[in-house]
Amino acid sequence: MRTKPAEPEDDLPKNGEQAPFAHRAAEANAEFGTEQASRERARLVWGEESPAAAVDAPASPSASADAGSGEPEHPSARDGELIEHPLVLGGSEMLRAVNELETRDWTFWKLFEISLRSRTGRRPRTLQEIAQYVQRMLRVKPWWRYMPVGEITGADCVNLIETSFKTMPMQRKARTLLHAIFACGCRLGVCRTNPVEQLTYLYAPEQSIRALSILEVRRLLTAAQSPKHSPCAAALGLMLWAGLRPTEVARLRWGDIRLRERVIMVSPLQAKTATRRQVIMRRVLFCWLLRIAPFRPAGAPVIPLGWEKRWRALRLAAGFKQWPADVLRHTFASYHLKYFRDVAGLQIDMGHSSLHLLLTRYLGMDNITAQNASEYWGYEKELAAAKGGDPYASRF
Repeated sequence: MRTKPAEPEDDLPKNGEQAPFAHRAAEANAEFGTEQASRERARLVWGEESPAAAVDAPASPSASADAGSGEPEHPSARDGELIEHPLVLGGSEMLRAVNELETRDWTFWKLFEISLRSRTGRRPRTLQEIAQYVQRMLRVKPWWRYMPVGEITGADCVNLIETSFKTMPMQRKARTLLHAIFACGCRLGVCRTNPVEQLTYLYAPEQSIRALSILEVRRLLTAAQSPKHSPCAAALGLMLWAGLRPTEVARLRWGDIRLRERVIMVSPLQAKTATRRQVIMRRVLFCWLLRIAPFRPAGAPVIPLGWEKRWRALRLAAGFKQWPADVLRHTFASYHLKYFRDVAGLQIDMGHSSLHLLLTRYLGMDNITAQNASEYWGYEKELAAAKGGDPYASRF
């Protein structure tokens, strides 16, 4: 009777030692569950237990009798060569099928909800905007809500984006949001690849935005000084002479406006890019704020109640039926560079990390002359003349 040769002594675990690769076996058990759970998964996949179990099972008497029937022996048993047996390959296929079973319930809507909850630290308005984009796409293609994330392709994403949005900026933003959602799925292991990475990024041609003319600026300032629209005058001055965004002004408090230091403190919670910056308060803005709001509590907001409706009414009173986005910020940048010729200082006030965006989009100075720029930054002289002298000159 032939006996199995003993294994080398060095390969055996010593007393109190852990068997080789035991930690990997423990990790595998923790990942794929208990033996009973593995058998249940295999039964769902194969209709029976794992085919690999047939290899380890002891041979039956009938199988032993058939062994000497003259049938050719398997090559691996004959000459010791390592050949990929179909049953061995079936083990990897089983793991793939098990993964499909575990990810079958991961629909697009479920992945979107988890990715939205993972965006910690985002403002409620940002989360609401993301949800609005996704809900608009689901209104166009409602079945996307129930699509398994593993079956979504790049072509599906292209069709969804182009059908839901017609303008290039909105399509670019929708692509960015979908990319973030599927990136979350890749991190969780429910997506093998990100289907949005197959799409070509949409580059919109940079277009220079026209700044307001000096006459249009005067119409805005005149309307803001009327009793009906005066609650919006301070916010108008901050956007016009400090270049603040409307969303930044809406989050600003009077305590952030340092009249003694003549700076405006924009915190990361108030800024669009979540970066801190200090904006220099020019003389015209200083005089405007002292005239419009000589005293306000430090914790009070700069904007009045019903800001959106009041701000729209002020623009209509000034004759603006159409209002380009961030036009006051573009106006500030154009008049600033025309008058002060200080690109570095303008970059700091605008809060830009580089000069590329500033030089390509924010400088629409075609309709601005040197005299217009002088009137823009010297408007406090007209305020002083209207009141018979400059009552704020001693404050400088």
